[in-house]
Amino acid sequence: MRRRSALTLVELLVVMTILGVLIALLLPAVQQVRAAARRTACQNNLRQLGLAIAQYTNSHDGHFPRTSHVMDGSWVYTLSPYLEKVDEMRICPEDELRELRLENNGTSYVLNEYLVLEVYDRDHQLVSVDRIDDLESTSQTIIVFEAAEDEGQISVQYDHAHPSDWFSTKNVQRGRTWGKLLREIKPDRHQGTVSEYLFVDGHVRAIAVDTVQHWAEHGYNFGLPNQAIVP
Repeated sequence: MRRRSALTLVELLVVMTILGVLIALLLPAVQQVRAAARRTACQNNLRQLGLAIAQYTNSHDGHFPRTSHVMDGSWVYTLSPYLEKVDEMRICPEDELRELRLENNGTSYVLNEYLVLEVYDRDHQLVSVDRIDDLESTSQTIIVFEAAEDEGQISVQYDHAHPSDWFSTKNVQRGRTWGKLLREIKPDRHQGTVSEYLFVDGHVRAIAVDTVQHWAEHGYNFGLPNQAIVP
């Protein structure tokens, strides 16, 4: 009569060790795939916002959407007729505050003040552009940044960023630009290395956090309209 074979304790321990090693090797790959999927979803959100903004400008004599500084409310509301699922599009799946933003009508994406508010330089010259037709280069002008993950900025009131403040003369001279920037946007949301930026022409571009920090530390205001922003 043949004796039934069975794993010994040593063999079982070896198998468990091998499985543990395989899981340890696979887990980072699974996490990277999930992170890549969330980043792709974020890119899609921004592209949908770009299409909605284009439709809005077509319907409003070229003017860009409103912000929370005006009576008719945030872009979250003014763009809602042009977005089928505005509550999904306004939230990045990688945003750690996404649930709080949803509850408070906030957004993971903030508009560039140079396109939605009147902004003047230190010589009192108007440097903002409120109509798409007045831009010299739509492909070199950022309209949407990814918002900072700050629990004090989760409401609908925080729907735009202020690069003119980041790059004020005083902040540049005192080396405060980077810190000011980090209070309003998240330049390393995706895997701690990049963030996605929506340009007026509708394309979405990833820019490395190191590049943004270099610009900040050297006083290059990449938020200004018509800048030569390299990939």
